[in-house]
Amino acid sequence: MARLLGNDETLAELKSGMSAAAIKAAWAKGLSGFEERRQAFLLYPASPGR
Repeated sequence: MARLLGNDETLAELKSGMSAAAIKAAWAKGLSGFEERRQAFLLYPASPGR
């Protein structure tokens, strides 16, 4: 199951009863960092709202 989710941490959070909203919020910092780093590699500007 962790393979489908991408990591063991998310699976542990789900099993512990953490809400989907709380898990999504925990990803926010990493996601914003990823989006900043990927800008240099995009061939076209990101669509609005991304």
